[in-house]
Amino acid sequence: MKIKLEKGLLEISPEVLSAICGNAANRCLWVKNMAPASAADSIAGMFGIGKLYRGVRVTEHEDGIDIELHIRIKHGMNISAVCSSIIDEVRYTVEDATGIRVLNVNVCVDGLVND
Repeated sequence: MKIKLEKGLLEISPEVLSAICGNAANRCLWVKNMAPASAADSIAGMFGIGKLYRGVRVTEHEDGIDIELHIRIKHGMNISAVCSSIIDEVRYTVEDATGIRVLNVNVCVDGLVND
């Protein structure tokens, strides 16, 4: 994603955006871990590669980005409330850290985990 600044151009890689999103989602208390978003994420996870951005997809548009998160949450939590909280946290963190407008945050709950 390229951002025009007063003194030039700033480019933020998709991996960095994904890492910011994954870190923000993992800070939420109810999130146990990120679930693989694809087969490539599953294979990378076996080798310990990309733990910060596993389960995160960022799609760039001219006026902002869309974020898709695949998560596993603690069993017994209100899924709707958890997802709403995660959406707010990720949107705020990404916009505050990068200045990039977040158009949509989609949270996919891929599993429930017992403590």
